[in-house]
Formats: sequence, structure tokens, C-alpha cells
Amino acid sequence: ARVTEVPGARAQRELVFFATGPDHTSVLMTKNALAMLRTVGLGKHALVLADSDDTCSAFAGGRCVWSSRVLREKPADSITNNKFWDWRFKFYYVKKAYLSRLVAGGFSVIQADTDTVWSHDPFPALRTMGASLVVMREYPTIANAGLIYARPG
Repeated sequence: ARVTEVPGARAQRELVFFATGPDHTSVLMTKNALAMLRTVGLGKHALVLADSDDTCSAFAGGRCVWSSRVLREKPADSITNNKFWDWRFKFYYVKKAYLSRLVAGGFSVIQADTDTVWSHDPFPALRTMGASLVVMREYPTIANAGLIYARPG
């Protein structure tokens, strides 16, 4: 399905996209991130992806969607999955899938971890960049999926 409208996104169709699990700490971290966004004028641009309608109910009045595509089982027996498998990895595929759909629908999207600190609106600077994909680098040579900006084009 193609995403074509998200209520509240400004004329530039810009979103900040978070994912959260159902545990108390994750919900609190997400609420803190949403509060920071409101202080920099981006509260109406937030979109939260959760694992269930129950988790979304913790964000009364906010924009929260849930997906049945969140992985429930570890996809493979691997060193990475065995060491790091938790709710964050359950969202890894679905965050990228929905990020892609939002961009295909004409949105510019920052996908961010909930521990990102928001001191200003980054969209004006991102609009001036000549790239349609910006990722945070993690030393030495890999991309860190904790902060991704993607836009059409």
C-alpha cells in the first residue's frame, strides 16, 4: 500500500519516525523524544510505530500506528541475533519497509532512535543538502541505523 497522507505534516510533508516496544522504559523514552520534538516545533510531525494497539494507547492524542509485520520470532540462529536479539531488532525490517513507503508517498522522513537529542529543527538544513539519503556513520565504515534521513528523489 502507498502512503499518501499523514495528518498534521507541514506543506513540505516532513516526518520524524520512531519505533517503540511495549515495555515501560521504551514507552518513557519515546514520550521523552516526543516532548523534545514539541519544544523545537516538530510535535505535529512525529509518527510512532508500535508493536500493538495496546502500546499505541500509551500515546493518547499522538500519532501512533502499529504493524502486524513486527517480527515475533528470531529470524535466524546467528551470532548477531543470539547476542543482540530484543524488541529493537524485531522492528528493524518493518522500520525500513515503512520508511520506504513513506518516501515513496512523497514524505521526507527522519527515522530516529528514541535516545536522539533534539535541540533544533534539522529539516531546514537537510532541505539544502543535495542528497536523498543521509545516514549517521559509525566508526570506522558502517552506517548506523539510529538516525536516517530519506526523501524522494
